[in-house]
Amino acid sequence: MLAIRSVIRIGIRMRLAVALVLLVPGLVLAAGAGVASAAASAGHTIASAGTLSVGSKSSGGGGAIDFWKVKLHGGDQVQFSVAYPEYNNYEFALYAPGTTDAKFPEAATFSSAVANYYSTKSVLVLLAPYNGTFILAVCENVSGNNCANVDSGSGTNPMNAYTFTTTKISGPTTTQAAAETQAASTITKAPTMTLGHYEAGGANGIDFWRVHLNGGQKVQITTTYPEYNNYEFALYAPGTTDSKFPQAASFSSATANYYSNKSVLDLQAPYNGTFILAVCQNVSSNNCVNVDSGSGTNPMTPYVFTPTLVSGPTAKQAAAETKASPTIKNAPTMPLNNYEAGGGNAIDFWRVHLNGGQKVQITTTYPEYNNYEFALYKPGTTDTSFPQASAVSSATANYYSTQSVLDLQAPSAGNYILAVCQNVSSNNCVNVDSGSGTNPMTPYVFSTKSAVSPVGTTTTLKPSSSTVTSGKEKSLVLSVTVAAKSGKTVPTGTVKITAGKKTVCTVKLSAGKGKCSPSSNTLLAPGTYSLIASYSGAKGLATSHSSAHKLTVKKA
Repeated sequence: MLAIRSVIRIGIRMRLAVALVLLVPGLVLAAGAGVASAAASAGHTIASAGTLSVGSKSSGGGGAIDFWKVKLHGGDQVQFSVAYPEYNNYEFALYAPGTTDAKFPEAATFSSAVANYYSTKSVLVLLAPYNGTFILAVCENVSGNNCANVDSGSGTNPMNAYTFTTTKISGPTTTQAAAETQAASTITKAPTMTLGHYEAGGANGIDFWRVHLNGGQKVQITTTYPEYNNYEFALYAPGTTDSKFPQAASFSSATANYYSNKSVLDLQAPYNGTFILAVCQNVSSNNCVNVDSGSGTNPMTPYVFTPTLVSGPTAKQAAAETKASPTIKNAPTMPLNNYEAGGGNAIDFWRVHLNGGQKVQITTTYPEYNNYEFALYKPGTTDTSFPQASAVSSATANYYSTQSVLDLQAPSAGNYILAVCQNVSSNNCVNVDSGSGTNPMTPYVFSTKSAVSPVGTTTTLKPSSSTVTSGKEKSLVLSVTVAAKSGKTVPTGTVKITAGKKTVCTVKLSAGKGKCSPSSNTLLAPGTYSLIASYSGAKGLATSHSSAHKLTVKKA
C-alpha cells in the first residue's frame, strides 16, 4: 500500500508539472518552486510529510491519505475548522512522534475527531499529550474511522479535496511547556515530577511519574480532560516496580468526575518517600493495576493537570516524623509531642514509653466516614500474641468528622505498643489479622501531647477535741496533714475545714502541714457536726478530702 501511495503522489506531481509547462513554458523554474511548496505541505507518506504551522490555512486530498508533521506542546489544544464535500467522513488524527510508514498500519491514535457526515463544515479539536513533533493524518471514509486502515485498502482513494484552518485554543505558556515532565509508560523509566507545575499526559496505556512527598502532605490535582471518561490518579508505595505493579494496592487514589471535563482531586502521603503516581483511563474498578490485564483506554486520550501542595508538615516536622511499621517486631519508638503521619499498611505500629497514669492526647485528621482506632497494648506484646491481645486503653475517631481529639492512658510505667487501624470490625485492631479493615489504610495525620495526670494526695484531719462548749469554740485546734501518694513532692496550698455548708477555718500549708481554729467562739450553734478537711490541690497534685470527724458543740 505504501507503494500505491507513492505512485499516486508521483502521478500527481507529474500531472502538475506537465500542466505548468504547457500553460507557461517560460516558467519552468517557477514550476520547480511550486513542487517544492507542495512537498512542504501534505505528503501521502509520512516520510514526505511537510510541517504544518498552527494558525495557518492548509488543503489536502488527491491521495489515499494526507500526512503532516506538527510541533505541539503537551496540553496544546488545536482547533481545526474544516470545509469538505458533504456526505463524507473525514478523520483527523494525531500519532506519536517517531511513527513511520512501516509502523503506521499498527499505530494507534490518541487524539482524533471525525467531520460531520451531513455537513460541509466542521470544527474539530485535537490535543497533544506531551511536547513533541506529532504526525497528523487525514483520511476519508475509512473503515472504523481509523486512518491506519488505509494501508489495507480502505477509504476513498484518491481523497476529495478539502481545506482547513488551525487555531490553538488552549495550552501551556512557553515557560510552562518547558517545565513539563513527560510521563513514562513503565515505572522503570518514570521521571520525577516537581509539584506546582503544569503537566500533560496520555498516549500511553498508563502514565507513571515519581513524586517525592513527606508524610501527611496532601496534593491537590486540578485536572482537565474529555468529558464522559474516568481518569484515575493513584499513589503507590516507594519501591513499587513494573513486575510488582499488577499485585500492588494504592493507599491514596481519586477518580475524576465522569460527567464533567474538570475535577479537583486530593492525594496524600502516609510517610516520607518517593512515591509512584499512576494515571489511567476507563480501567475496570477504577484500579490502574488492571491495565496490565488489558483493561482501559489504550492509548489514553490526552489530559492536563496541575499538582499543588495544599497541606502537610513543615520541613522540621517532616524530619522528626517516625514511620510506622506493619509489624510489632519492627515498630520504631515514637517520641511524644511530634507531628506524625500513618497509613499505607494494613495496621500501623509504634512503641511509646509512658509513665503510670500518664495520659496522651491524640489530635488526628483523617478522611471523613472512616473509623480510625488508636489503641495501647501492654509492654511485651508481640506479633504472635497480638491476635489474642486486649488493649489497655483505646479510642475511636469520629466517623462523621475529619478531626478528632482522643485520650489514651497508661495504667503503669512501660514501653507500650500503639496500634492504629481503619474500619476494623468491632473497632478492635486485633481483627486485622483475620483480614478485617481497610488494607492498605488511607493516610492520616496526628499529633501527640503528653498530659501527665496529677499525683494523688491524702488529707488527714485531727481535731484537738471532739467536744467544745459554745462560746469557747476558738479553743478548738484543728490540725491537718497533706501528703503525696507517690514521688517526693511536698504539698503546698490551702485546706478548707467545713461543717456542712459552713466554713470553720482555712489552713495554709507549710511543709504539708498546718492548723487553724474557728474564727469565732460562737461560730457553730449547739449541736452535732461532721468536720471535713478539703485540700484544693496544686501543680501536679490532685485534690483530696479527709474522713469526717464528729464534733459536738455543747450549750454553755
